[in-house]
Parts: sequence; structure tokens; C-alpha cells
Amino acid sequence: MKKIIVVFDGIHYSKGAFDFARELNELNPVFITAVFAPQTIVLTGDDASAGYIPLLEGTPTDIIESNIVEFEKNCKNHKIDYSVHRDFNDFALPELVRESLFADLLLVGSELFFFSAGIEKPNIYLKTLLHNSKCPVIVVPEKFAFPREVMIVFSDREDSVFALKQFFYILPELTKLRTSIVFIGKNRDGDFSFHKQLEELVATHFTNYTIESINPDNEKFPKGLFSPAGPALLVCGSYGRSHLWDLFKKSFADSAISSHSLPVFISHP
Repeated sequence: MKKIIVVFDGIHYSKGAFDFARELNELNPVFITAVFAPQTIVLTGDDASAGYIPLLEGTPTDIIESNIVEFEKNCKNHKIDYSVHRDFNDFALPELVRESLFADLLLVGSELFFFSAGIEKPNIYLKTLLHNSKCPVIVVPEKFAFPREVMIVFSDREDSVFALKQFFYILPELTKLRTSIVFIGKNRDGDFSFHKQLEELVATHFTNYTIESINPDNEKFPKGLFSPAGPALLVCGSYGRSHLWDLFKKSFADSAISSHSLPVFISHP
């Protein structure tokens, strides 16, 4: 059994985030902790520790309570074990980050999480959560089909290996899906120095996979990087922490998140 945090921003109930947890529970039982963060704070800097100013006068407790009732009803209907954090009046991003230390996985909606924080997508709240979370995060659109294939974006940094391992450790149920592992590097021969080691690792955990290399200087990058045949999950390494993201310029991960086209798994050491 896995412990999964599903985080809501208080007044917005992310059906997408819950539905992804429900689908995982059907594959293997999970325990869900629901966190209802307040609508009373906004970042004043680029980091969660930078400080906060009021976003709204307050979060209507009747809306939060209604969302909690809906969450509990959904869990009971699908026979999912759960708990609820009701201390939403004092719950802020630093506390959420600390809570993530004690979870296997965190799920958050890409469209509704602090929807009123601004037009930037992903907004500063979501970016801060992805950068600071102590466990892997899956960012989920409100409307999606559960993945039938996986693409893992790889670079020559250790945190890419970490993300790969976190994915198959935490979600072994998805390692049977068709999986494409894409190495982003400037090699000319389509190979890279640790190809053999990577294939040995991957072969022990995945049953249907391919490994390929893409040169980021290619004019088709990143447009031609990911063309799934069906519903898919994108797996990435450190968000905003590694050289991999420099290769993406306007970040392929950001594009995938902001387009709400597919769930994105992000993990860092």
C-alpha cells in the first residue's frame, strides 16, 4: 500500500487529481491523505520561504467543508482508506512541503491549484510545490485518460536516474505499459556513454520499452519529442534544478503541464 497526498487549494476540488488516485487504487490499494490548503496566502518571491501576503480575505469554510464531504463520499464509494487535514486555516505551502516528506506520492491538479494566483502557467504556487516537494509529484489535468504508455525524459545527470528509479519503485504497476525512454544529449551517433548500464537497469523493471537519443539542437526538438499513440504519462527529473531543464528552453515539462494534455510525474533528490 502507498500513502498518497491529494492536495486541493481549498475552494477548488480537483476531480482529476482524485480520479488518478482512484485509478491507482484499482491497480493496488492506496491510502489517501487529503490536504485542503487555504486561499489566504500568495508568494512574494521565487521561493516558499520568501514570505506571503493575503490573496483573499479568507476561504469560505462552507465551500471547504463541502469539498471535504465530496472527497470522503468518493473514498467511501470506491473503498479507499483515507484521512483529511482539516487545519486548512493555518495550512500553507511550507507545511505542505513538510507533509510531503511523509508520503510516497503527491497528486495535484494542474488547472485548479491556486487558480486565482495569476495567469502564469504553471503558477508560482505550483512551481514552488514542484521545486520543493520531498516526494515525487504527479500533476494531473482535470480531464484525462489513465495512461496506457509512459515516456521518460532522460539527461546525463544523476537526478535523471533518481527520477527513473523513483517512478518504478513507487509505481511498479505502470512498468508493464509501453515505455519510451528518451535521452536528451548532443551526441551524434545516437548513443551515450552509460547506455549499457541504463539498459541493464531498465530491463530489470520494464517489460516493454525502447531507448532512444535526441539531440536538443535538432530543429524537431522539442516539437517531435513526444507523440504518444494513446493516453500517456510523462516522467521527468528535477524541476528547475538540473541541466535537463536548460535544454528545454521554454520547458517541455511546463508546456505539458500548462496545456493540461497529460499527467506529468516529477521527482528530484
